Amino acid sequence: MNRADNRSSGTTEQSLIRGLMLVSTVTLAWAILTLGAASGEVDLRVGELATREYVAQRSSEVVDELATELLREAAANRVEIVTIRDESMEQQVNDELAQLFAVIRSGVLEPRPEYVETLFLPPTSTTTTTSTTTTTAPPTTTTVTTEPSTPPVDSDAGSGIEEEEPSLSTEDEVQSPPTTAAAVTPAETAGAPSRVAITGRVFLDFDADATVTESGQYPELGLQLVTVRAVSASGEGYDTQTQANGDFRLEVPEGSWEVVVDVQDADLPAGFTVHLPRRSQRVLCLGGGAECAVSPIPFVPLTKAPLVQNQEAVRFYPQLNTGSVATLVEVAGDDVIRQVSGIATGLVEIERAALELMVDSFANEIKSEDLLSAQSAILSDPPVVFIDGVRSSAAGEAAADIVASFLRPNSVLDTQATEELRQAARDAQEPVTVSYRSGQPIIAEGEPLTRLVIDVIAQTGAATGRPVQEAGVLVVLGAVVAVLSMFIYRIRPDLWDRIHLLALFGILTILGAGAVRGATFIGEVFGYQVGIYLLPAVAFGYFAVVLLDNRMGILMAVVLAVITAVGTRDPGATTYALLATLAPVGFISAASSRRAFRNSVAVSAVSLAVIAAATAWIFHSSISQSPVGVMFQAGVLAFASSLIGALVALSSISFFEGLFDVTTTLRLLDLTDRNHEALQLLQDKAFGTFNH
Repeated sequence: MNRADNRSSGTTEQSLIRGLMLVSTVTLAWAILTLGAASGEVDLRVGELATREYVAQRSSEVVDELATELLREAAANRVEIVTIRDESMEQQVNDELAQLFAVIRSGVLEPRPEYVETLFLPPTSTTTTTSTTTTTAPPTTTTVTTEPSTPPVDSDAGSGIEEEEPSLSTEDEVQSPPTTAAAVTPAETAGAPSRVAITGRVFLDFDADATVTESGQYPELGLQLVTVRAVSASGEGYDTQTQANGDFRLEVPEGSWEVVVDVQDADLPAGFTVHLPRRSQRVLCLGGGAECAVSPIPFVPLTKAPLVQNQEAVRFYPQLNTGSVATLVEVAGDDVIRQVSGIATGLVEIERAALELMVDSFANEIKSEDLLSAQSAILSDPPVVFIDGVRSSAAGEAAADIVASFLRPNSVLDTQATEELRQAARDAQEPVTVSYRSGQPIIAEGEPLTRLVIDVIAQTGAATGRPVQEAGVLVVLGAVVAVLSMFIYRIRPDLWDRIHLLALFGILTILGAGAVRGATFIGEVFGYQVGIYLLPAVAFGYFAVVLLDNRMGILMAVVLAVITAVGTRDPGATTYALLATLAPVGFISAASSRRAFRNSVAVSAVSLAVIAAATAWIFHSSISQSPVGVMFQAGVLAFASSLIGALVALSSISFFEGLFDVTTTLRLLDLTDRNHEALQLLQDKAFGTFNH
């Protein structure tokens, strides 16, 4: 009774141990797959396709960075920009206006002719005499010379107006009968020649017609204090200066005289030049007391033709209206006359009106988008401009056109202040969040990844775990272990009774789960078609066949294939795992020496390279691309992993032999080695036993 009770108790204890061992195998294998997923980081990129379905592992609120950024930028764009007045730009515009009027003024006058610089009064002696007359004119001081006079300067050089060619014929010599108004000088009482008076006028000829005009808008003006010289053929010379009205009077002895005006007199107004044909005139004056008048000597404006001025101004300022340019040129030309006439110049009035209008326009900030409306307002309401006391609409329109052409936006962006307000608006915008519950699908396999999806996967743990699938994995692993237990119990009762060997098979199953998870981890980072072929499935075939037997090797291939299937859900990976585990079974079962074992390693590695290339071609190549690259990559990885895995397995078998007290073929081969110390001792001490 006690023996039966002990047998029953031992059987129950072994059953509990087997059950605990099987449950531990399932749990540890499932935990390794789960732990491997939890520790793996997935490299996800925007725009790529999801390699599997992702499901939220935990509930979380995820910030939609893209939507948040768009809302923040929209809030920033709604902020009105901060502007400030650009006073330096306003001053620059005013300077440009002043430069415009300076250019118009300087463009009116022609350069002074070069021949004027070479004109000098004919030389005379330094002897000076003073002659007095009884006329109302002031006493005239004259200089008498005895040197010969210099020939007159060529009068053909142009002065800008139609020239009158001087003539030396006697028809141009003026002879006047004697008058009783002249007083007799001491020289006359001594028998000297009778004295005569030469009169004339030096004036500003505004209309350049060489005649004196006393009426009109700008009456001709006489020039005061201009030196006039009369030179005789013998070299005698008499000088005088013009009076306030430009008249001059020279009392000289009767005879032939050349009357010359000094064109380099410092008192001459700027912008005028002498009418050259009348600078030097020959007069024959005879008869005591006679008065001989020479033709009026005009000084004409040294101005350019209006057409030339207009072309030059338009070239410098093409933005101005041609009518405005014509008005400015006309007013500037008349200002030459106004200046010497003591009248307020018109260009100054236009400039003043333009500057005032520009200041009034800049009083309000003008933005870029408001520039056209500001210019239109200026052109529609030109300022009032008076020239010569009369309102000139053309001058007002010219001033408005100038201001509108030079007007610029004076309201510039205050970058710092605007950016501060925009940043405050961004910070005030609440982030956009999306809520996900545990177990909620995020993205299906094959769908494009977005920034939000990647963030959701990271924050909900979807990349490190799939609760629903992992529960299924647990169920599948439990079913596989249960079926295998039933198979071993029926087919291999000896293995079922030897718990340590059953534990060895369970450890191999757990190590297989770890190898699969390691391969899937690499696949998640680099792609399944790269990582799955690093699975050292051949090593588990070696372990199962050598430590157990051929049938357990086939059973190990089935177990590893199921683990690969639930761990990767990749039919290509499952197929490769099954074939890679089965590959060494046929080679090892026929091995009768260590050399044969080593040969089986090489043959298995080559076979698995071919199997991997074929599997990659069928399951992991793209129809639109050449499969050569994927096949080559898979073959190289499979060959390397199989070779290394087989060598590691063979070197580790001795460890498992001692740990689980398993007598393997390799141990028996070691016992047949005659170099073994025990065999040598038997050969020496017990030769009969050695032979037996």
